[in-house]
Amino acid sequence: DSLIAAPKRTSATVAALMLSLALVISLAGTARGSYARITGWVDSALNADLFVTSAPTLTERNYRFPESMAAELAGIEGIREIQKMRTARIQMNGSPVLIIAAELLKNQATSPREAIEGNLDEMFRAAAAGDGVIVSENFAVLRAVSVGDVIDIPTPSGPLTVPVVGVVREYSDQQGALSNAFEDLLQPL
Repeated sequence: DSLIAAPKRTSATVAALMLSLALVISLAGTARGSYARITGWVDSALNADLFVTSAPTLTERNYRFPESMAAELAGIEGIREIQKMRTARIQMNGSPVLIIAAELLKNQATSPREAIEGNLDEMFRAAAAGDGVIVSENFAVLRAVSVGDVIDIPTPSGPLTVPVVGVVREYSDQQGALSNAFEDLLQPL
């Protein structure tokens, strides 16, 4: 009845309802897609049975254990493998970046990542050998870098110039993350 009596007022109400419904559907799709990607990454990246950290949470960025601790942990019955990892936050061009120094070949075998750019096996081999760095997808997008580009990582002893050997999906940090061999990036920090 009101549609015939006041078509302009009713059509505005119907249009507002339709726009609201479209917004709800689009946000639900975006949320579902984000949830699926993030849960897939968490299942892959954080799949260890036990994390040994120097803090009560995994968000502490300064993990420092004596070198002998890895051998001690490996000697415990039931421990199949130890993977050393250290994270540190640095400033690159005024923005915080997370550096992940890890035993990359072990990491790749147990926590596979999704390659966005480059060959996954080749990038992990090259980074583990110290021939480059793997960057997260958000790092690459925010700084417009891709495979083959050279970046300067600030260190106390001056910039460390390294090529980008791969881009992976990595949600460890919103501003981006760099992954390199444990031995290579541990020292300059």
